[in-house]
Amino acid sequence: MLQLDLSFAWSPPGNRAVSVGADLFEVLESIRRSGSIAATAEELDCSYRHLWGRLRDWEQALGRPVVLRAKGRGVSLTEFAGKLLDAQSRALARMAPNLDNIAAELEAELNRAAASIALLRLQASHDLALARLREQGAERLGIQLGLKFVGSSASLEALARGECDLAGFHVPEDAGRGSLVHIGYRRWLKPRRQRLIGVATRQQGLLVARGNPLRLSGIADLAARDARFVNRARGTGTRLLFDQLLARERIVPGRIRGYRVEESTHLAVAAAVACGSADAGLGIRAAAVEMGLDFVFLARERYFLLCPLEMIEARPVRDLCQYLAGENFAALLAGLPGYAPWQSGQVLPLEQGLPW
Repeated sequence: MLQLDLSFAWSPPGNRAVSVGADLFEVLESIRRSGSIAATAEELDCSYRHLWGRLRDWEQALGRPVVLRAKGRGVSLTEFAGKLLDAQSRALARMAPNLDNIAAELEAELNRAAASIALLRLQASHDLALARLREQGAERLGIQLGLKFVGSSASLEALARGECDLAGFHVPEDAGRGSLVHIGYRRWLKPRRQRLIGVATRQQGLLVARGNPLRLSGIADLAARDARFVNRARGTGTRLLFDQLLARERIVPGRIRGYRVEESTHLAVAAAVACGSADAGLGIRAAAVEMGLDFVFLARERYFLLCPLEMIEARPVRDLCQYLAGENFAALLAGLPGYAPWQSGQVLPLEQGLPW
């Protein structure tokens, strides 16, 4: 089974023949942490001389220095290199899901041409567990998991139009009947014709810089302390959750500085906070940990796959359920902060899994 890994590189303006890729950013990240060329060379298993040579090559390609050397004080990144490293984090966080979506489409076409492999089309709200499942579990599943990340509402709508086989969405555990989340999803949910497949629970909260400098403890603090906020796009489950939390606190969106500033994924929100362009955003704990941020817990939610009743007994769906219920997926969840198994791989009637 063929799997694709798409990536991007940086090129100086007007000279696309010269580019720098992930290896430069791996070096810059290590230098930022250690402040030492020797320590970076050891970490990356290369010689001190070779690493200096590579740095000089990159500086020539970029037309600017990337490290500053001070006698007796090791090395540090130049202001340009620091901004370049932050830009890489934000670009990767924004582009990675899109690259994965393109890779999934190409994989499906190529694998269908190469062999008779069952394809399971999945559109889903952005989720790190599903991203890892696609990376680590496809070979064990024996099926082609065509995973495309969109918003929760968009995934449910795509299922209704027959554009996918499963739709991934998430619901806060306290989202009762009449809540904004319930209102946002209800037109796509058909209890007699659909079933839920449990995936996991995960934690949502405020992603803030290390040390939580504004001492944010809840949604009300965003308005009270004029924090710069970065939001998720309309139609995402996290945007619905944020609007629900605002309504609960009786805060109008206009009081939130940055309410209309949007990012497409949890990692993109985390990257915006990590580079200092925002003070806070709403996202999952695993994204905060991955970007070295602090996390203020606000809600626990259940993540589901919605499946048409007629597909529940299809072999690819049964194989996926078996994998979600097994030890490998439990180990995958254990490696993601804020995630926990909850009815993983179990088929549930809608009224049994949803909190309304």
